[in-house]
Amino acid sequence: MQTRYTLQGDGSSQKIFLYQGGHYLGAATVEEIVQFLNKLNSDSEISRLQKKVTIGGSSSSNASAADKSKADDAKTNKSDIPGDAGIFTIPANYRGVWYSDESKMELTAHSMVADGDETELHHQSANFSEKQRQNRDIQNKTMHIAAANMTNINGFSGIYIAGWCQNAGEKTVYALHQEKGQPVLLIIGTGGGLHDIMWRSPQLAKKYAHTKFADLRKLGGIELN
Repeated sequence: MQTRYTLQGDGSSQKIFLYQGGHYLGAATVEEIVQFLNKLNSDSEISRLQKKVTIGGSSSSNASAADKSKADDAKTNKSDIPGDAGIFTIPANYRGVWYSDESKMELTAHSMVADGDETELHHQSANFSEKQRQNRDIQNKTMHIAAANMTNINGFSGIYIAGWCQNAGEKTVYALHQEKGQPVLLIIGTGGGLHDIMWRSPQLAKKYAHTKFADLRKLGGIELN
């Protein structure tokens, strides 16, 4: 069975996400892979595999500018996951680490990391069917993948994120805003209400943990408690 990949970042910190038959296998940086192979003293094995590895259908020993272009395209190409319409790119001003009084979350170019769990974000095609959502095999394959898109809710623009096979219940919107002259990330439930406010530092999160903001009252939720 063919193994496919998508890439995130550049250089030794570039992250490689691996899939096999639509199943998410895991991820590692180039540096982590090199360190692992060096520990095994695998120079001869690397040389042997290098001749067999193909990028976009061409031997790595004959890699050209066209090969590099195809590898770069892998960042946005869709995978074999049912309903996948291509990887979602988080706008640059959303990226980085965000803190609330009790938790933290990191947004990278293509993923969300919360409570130590990384979820890769993809666009989902409109023809992803109800039958596919109920398929247990697809559900298992997409435990670490979520559907994402830009949207608007109650006048706030943000990133709409939902479980890949989720067909009912509340979804979440992550919207950029400003309070006290600082950027904040609003966590808004589509079922109604503001769930949380995240800041760029734990100090700010703690300082304003119990502050009510008048301009957020229209969202309901924690601002009305």
